[in-house]
Amino acid sequence: TTINEGGQILFDASVLGNQGALQYQWDFESDGTVDSTTSNPSFTYTKAGSFVVKLVVKDGINNATALKNIFVRKKYNVQFSVRDKTTDEKISGANVSVNNEAKQTDGEGLAVFELVDGEYSIVVNKEGYPSISRTVTVNTNKTETFQLEKVVVDDSTPTVDLFEPGDNPQSADGNLNIKY
Repeated sequence: TTINEGGQILFDASVLGNQGALQYQWDFESDGTVDSTTSNPSFTYTKAGSFVVKLVVKDGINNATALKNIFVRKKYNVQFSVRDKTTDEKISGANVSVNNEAKQTDGEGLAVFELVDGEYSIVVNKEGYPSISRTVTVNTNKTETFQLEKVVVDDSTPTVDLFEPGDNPQSADGNLNIKY
């Protein structure tokens, strides 16, 4: 079984053929300490690592032992900083997507995710800027910066100047008619 750091597991001890009252001894952290004596305990793994859960069940006559491997993955805090490429200003309200999870950047231009080891496809977009995507490898707490370059749209009407040899130069705005 694999879970993320901070994850909880509900255990179930189903026993058949017992001869008397049952006693349960659970060791969740592979340290030899009995962590629970109930039949259906839960345990939260607060640190990453590999653990062998050991259950000993006694009924006054017989003992039975069961083992289960648990792998707890480390979670990392990954900040995505979104800034304007030209001004280096923080961009708030940008959409940051990590695989299937999306968040918006805050007033500091940050979106924070908790991620486990691995590679992630990141897409950042904001109205007025083209989208940026790239793959990020996560194996530590870190900050990844994305710089967006604003799209500049020129809405002005162009001016065309036509010159013919021997004519006086004139400028025309708007529609242009050419006669031969």
